[in-house]
Amino acid sequence: FIQRRKKEYEEKEYKILPEMGTKLYCLPEENGQIALDVSQVLWPSAIELSKWLLLNQALLDKSTIIELGAGTGLLGLTGGLMNIARSIVFTDGDSNSIDLLQKNIELNKKNIKTEVSCQLLEWHKPEVIDKIFDVVICSDVIYSAEGTILLMNCIKRFMKKDKGICLMANGKYRYAKCKKAFLS
Repeated sequence: FIQRRKKEYEEKEYKILPEMGTKLYCLPEENGQIALDVSQVLWPSAIELSKWLLLNQALLDKSTIIELGAGTGLLGLTGGLMNIARSIVFTDGDSNSIDLLQKNIELNKKNIKTEVSCQLLEWHKPEVIDKIFDVVICSDVIYSAEGTILLMNCIKRFMKKDKGICLMANGKYRYAKCKKAFLS
C-alpha cells in the first residue's frame, strides 16, 4: 500500500548556466521514491537536458514546444526563459503536477516572454490536444513498457512530420521491457 505523504515543496534555484537560473518548487528527491509523487521531483536528466537546450538554442528558435510528462517543468521553463520559442505547452497526466507547474510558471513569469500554458494530458487520450508542435521535449518519463508505447504514440501525434524534433533524456531504463518497447 502506497500512502501519499503531506507534500512539502522546496523552492530551489537551478543555475543551468552561470547567467541563467530557474526557480521552481519541487519535492525533495527522497520523496521521489514514493510512486505517486515521482512527477513532482526534479530528476537529474531534466537538469542535464536543460543545459543542453541552452547550448543548442537554435533548435528552439521561433518554435512551438510541448513538454510531455513535464512534472516540475524545468525543461519548458528553460525554453521559456530563453524567450526564443513562440509557445510552450506543459503537460502532465497528474493533476497535482499541473498545479505544481502553474506555481512554477508563476514563480518565473516575470522573466518569461514566451506564451506558456499547462494542460492535463493522459497519454492514452492524446486527442485532448489538437495541435502539432515543432519540438517535443521530455525527460525521465520512461518507466514501464506500456507507458513507453503510449509515450511514443504521443510523440508521433504531436511532432511535425517533416521537420519535427524530439528531445528526450532518461537517466536509465527502469525496466528491461522499456528498452525493447522504446527501440521498437
